[in-house]
Amino acid sequence: MTVTLSPDTVAKARKLADREGKSLDVVVNEILEEILDLPGMLESESPTAPDNDNNAANRSGKPLSVYLAEQRRKYGYPDDWPGEGAATEVDPGFFVPANR
Repeated sequence: MTVTLSPDTVAKARKLADREGKSLDVVVNEILEEILDLPGMLESESPTAPDNDNNAANRSGKPLSVYLAEQRRKYGYPDDWPGEGAATEVDPGFFVPANR
């Protein structure tokens, strides 16, 4: 497979490779792997994806208040995050975004 990159992109990748002491091939491969993994990370871990956050809270087996407190600390959200009415409990312990 051949991928053509702009000279500016190559220069940035070379600078990163030099800084990390890695070959250009390794750095570009790592970057592409991270980018290709990004959609899955956003679906399963993103604090900005309410459906998935609620599912993560439910999977954690923790009360929602505990889970949200952990997320606030982890991502530096304010104490009132996610705000009043952000989720509705549809079954005991199972929450969905209130705006649905």
